[in-house]
Amino acid sequence: MSIVFYPLGINHFIETPLSEFVEKHYSFFNYFNSDFNTFLDVVYAEPDLENNRNLLDDFFIKQYKPFKEPELLKTVDILLNSEQTTKVGSLANTMSLSRRTLLRKFKKHFGYTIEAYIVVIKFRKSLLIFQKNQAANQLSKIALESNYYDQADFNHKI
Repeated sequence: MSIVFYPLGINHFIETPLSEFVEKHYSFFNYFNSDFNTFLDVVYAEPDLENNRNLLDDFFIKQYKPFKEPELLKTVDILLNSEQTTKVGSLANTMSLSRRTLLRKFKKHFGYTIEAYIVVIKFRKSLLIFQKNQAANQLSKIALESNYYDQADFNHKI
């Protein structure tokens, strides 16, 4: 079983920046300590999926802490909903922050750079396009719809 959070989701359950917990791309997240492991034993023992969902919902509602960086919420929203590649300088101007401050805050709270996040967004978008129209799409069309420069750029980045 795994829990998948919408971008920024996990940040609503911790009081410190995510970068303090994530040292590598793959690491164990142990913010909830042994209480969470005990709770997961109860969830895994429950055979009914609806009860599992309710247990998880209750646990995370109790853990919820509002994310206190509204400019990062807006930045992620812009990145996720933009039809074109967004430049960091443009984002910083929109947020009324210096480019350096935006980059520093993003790295601190997400554990990676805005540029890396944009790469993930583009790749996920291309996967969704492929899954929706698997037989009909050619790689060049997927690349262009996902905001890659061309198919060669798409091939190089993935």
